[in-house]
Amino acid sequence: MADIVKTGRRAIAKQPAPYQGQALWGDEWTSSLIARRLVGRILKRKTLIVAVFLIVVIPAAIATYLTTPLYRSSALVQVNPDPIQVLPYRDVADRAGGGTNNYDNYIGTQEQILTGRSLTTRVLRRLGTEFKSQPAGLEIPFLTDRYSVRKIERSELFELTYLAPNPEAAATVVNLIAEEYVKQNFEMRQATRLKAEQELKQELEGLEQRLQLSEKELTTYAENNNIISLEQGQVDPLQERLRTLDANVATAEGKVAASRSAVQRLESTNVDEFPEGLVTDNISQLESKVLQLDQDLTNLRATFGENWPAVVEKRSEIALVKDQLSRAKSVALARTREQARLDLTAAEATLGMTAGSLEEQKNLVNRFHEASIRYNILKREVDTNRNLYDGLLERLRQNGVMAGFQFGNIQILESGRPLRNPDSPKVMWILAIASLLGVALGVCVAILLDFWDNSISTLEEAEQLASLPSLGSVPLIKAPKTRLSGKQNGNGRLAEAAYGNVLPAPSQSTQPWQLTESMRAICASILLSRSDERPRLIVVTSATPAEGKTTLVTHLGKAFAEAGLTTLLVEADLRKPDLSKAFSIGNEDGLSLFLAGHVSPGPKIHETEVPNLFVAAGGPIPPNPAALLHSDRLTQFLEAVATDYQVVLVDTPPLSMADARILGTKADGVVLVVRAGRTARNIVQRACSTLDTAGVNVLGMVLNGEEPDPTSSAYYGGYYEYSHG
Repeated sequence: MADIVKTGRRAIAKQPAPYQGQALWGDEWTSSLIARRLVGRILKRKTLIVAVFLIVVIPAAIATYLTTPLYRSSALVQVNPDPIQVLPYRDVADRAGGGTNNYDNYIGTQEQILTGRSLTTRVLRRLGTEFKSQPAGLEIPFLTDRYSVRKIERSELFELTYLAPNPEAAATVVNLIAEEYVKQNFEMRQATRLKAEQELKQELEGLEQRLQLSEKELTTYAENNNIISLEQGQVDPLQERLRTLDANVATAEGKVAASRSAVQRLESTNVDEFPEGLVTDNISQLESKVLQLDQDLTNLRATFGENWPAVVEKRSEIALVKDQLSRAKSVALARTREQARLDLTAAEATLGMTAGSLEEQKNLVNRFHEASIRYNILKREVDTNRNLYDGLLERLRQNGVMAGFQFGNIQILESGRPLRNPDSPKVMWILAIASLLGVALGVCVAILLDFWDNSISTLEEAEQLASLPSLGSVPLIKAPKTRLSGKQNGNGRLAEAAYGNVLPAPSQSTQPWQLTESMRAICASILLSRSDERPRLIVVTSATPAEGKTTLVTHLGKAFAEAGLTTLLVEADLRKPDLSKAFSIGNEDGLSLFLAGHVSPGPKIHETEVPNLFVAAGGPIPPNPAALLHSDRLTQFLEAVATDYQVVLVDTPPLSMADARILGTKADGVVLVVRAGRTARNIVQRACSTLDTAGVNVLGMVLNGEEPDPTSSAYYGGYYEYSHG
């Protein structure tokens, strides 16, 4: 008993509460758990994955083996947009290739030529003429299918490749393609050059005629308009004279302004403000004489007084001289004014004449410019025609000597060689891809089947689906070779119908440790399922047939008995009594006969090979088992055995029959058995609803046939061996 309780507590401790585990570990633990479940479900269908893998790989291997091997041969060709030249100028044929300015276009064009129909036609024609007796593996119809071209990045190289069933044939064809490509390019350049020469000659003839006409027109126009062609650096006389007249006009305008200013200044000047510049010798002498007379007058006044005759006479003489001085200044000022007016008139006349000459020169220059515009147009046309003519003539001369001073721009760097290793089929690559595809497809099929699988596989799913506690699970134990049909075989094993979780018979001494530990854990969970008192009368049922409830009853009974509890197994499944067959006991004096009143005071209790374990057989199959279960004799029998035995396990039909609900109301609790990987979720939900509606005390749920976790199995297996060593 202590072992069962200890094992049960350890099993219960292994199952964390949903919310507690989430709080402790969070999303990382949940993701890890989901990943482990997914891997476990995939491994569960490993047989299917292997089958799909073989279905994919085997045909791929057969097809690879039956495929004719092809050998690869490659030639390396260099395509230089600029041909190698001795002369510094370009060939007219270079215009067709595009030159270095259109490198990408040129390389793209050559790539199209290498893969074009014209080149393959040339190769096919040559193969048909030169290789009438074809080498082994040289198949002309497959030329375009097995031929490929690859441009090597960051270079001017093309790799030409051909595949053939024979290495020599592959090398022969790829070399022919490279040779024909070089010849075709050379012929195209020659044709382009000849065509260019013809076009140059035609254009040269037309330009010559156009040049003659333009020169004639230029000469005629120059003669009609008196246009003299000036040499470079020579001064234009019209422009020079225009500049001179313009300077003369400016000078004349300055003189007119100066004369006008002088006239205005003289008009406003009088005798009292006589300019010093107009003083003559006579005026200067008169002024000196006046000064002398004034001095003499002053001396006489000082000596003789104002009325002295000499003073009066001197005063008269001074007045006479001053009058002469005034008349002299007036005459000089009048003469200067007249001269200024004459100078102004002359300056204005000169300005008018110079301005007229300037205007005439401007008109002449304008007419000359208008004529020069047309003349320059004609001259430019002549120059253009002459340049074009000279350029085409020089080009034509260059083209005549180009062929002897130029090498081809396409070279074969490496010729094709026969290789002995086949290029296709790539056996290892194909098998690797087929293997990856097979595994991926198998995993996808397994995941898809698992997605459509509506059955319960783990205890976690069962707990989430139904509001019932989990009492534990029974590991899946498979038969090593044969599937048993529900009967005990020679080795003492018991199989569950056609779905079987193959478990050893309870009487067998040696049992797997996983089964022993799981049964102990379930027993402990049952004993600890009620806090008030230990359940004694326990009904074991299932939602559908063949879920392993009878096998579970036998091994639970053995586990309780080995724990020292007197245990009675009651075969209440009167529709299919398999419990008595498991222990090889007869049906005489069974439960059905007791309930029908043919046996008293109770059904016969059989001892088993397991100490403390007893079995009450079901007896013959009655016509109406449900009616017998409603009798008071069953209630009296169950009350009696619950008093005499410490644990009573009642094996009942599935819940699809009314028997389990009838017996469940008379028991301390019901244990629901669910078959992993077989029982659908909706059936389990319906079973729980049925038990809840019937008012039955459900102790919990047991999952039968659960796939074991390899990690935990290895750990607890070592622990079990150590503790029992």
